[in-house]
Amino acid sequence: MEETGPPYDRRENLNFPLALSTHEILLGVPAKDHQMFPKWVDMFFHGGGDHTADDIAAGRAHLWTYMEGLAQDKRRQPGDDTTAR
Repeated sequence: MEETGPPYDRRENLNFPLALSTHEILLGVPAKDHQMFPKWVDMFFHGGGDHTADDIAAGRAHLWTYMEGLAQDKRRQPGDDTTAR
């Protein structure tokens, strides 16, 4: 990073993406959802920012519903991930 640039945000650029990628693989999140999954998880656990309380509640409900659907899909068609073992 250049000295004149902003400080490096390790959470934003390394920790969060790495942890999320690992969880996506372990949970068997389909590749088509990999772009949105981090946003859903961030809203679920962190909320805040410019989001209203209603936005946060809706985001949390969405992730919960998504994970329930993923679990049901895995019961019907187990994959090669930790949810199938």
